[in-house]
Amino acid sequence: MIEELYQKYYEELINWCHSMTGNLYTAEELVHEAFLRAMLHEDTLSTLKEQQSRSWLYRTVKNLYVCLLYTSDAAD
Repeated sequence: MIEELYQKYYEELINWCHSMTGNLYTAEELVHEAFLRAMLHEDTLSTLKEQQSRSWLYRTVKNLYVCLLYTSDAAD
């Protein structure tokens, strides 16, 4: 199931995250982390419809980016 989501949404998430972060490396790291979390929450994701799983991935990437920004600001 996660493999199907990865194949279907990886590029889309990378492009969206790259436009948000302005950095391809950061975008890749965030998307990879989101898919790692998806693997940990596969039980939950398997109960969702495809569009809900897509939304879950986008929300997870966004939240990871917000955390990254917050920790970057805290380190300064």
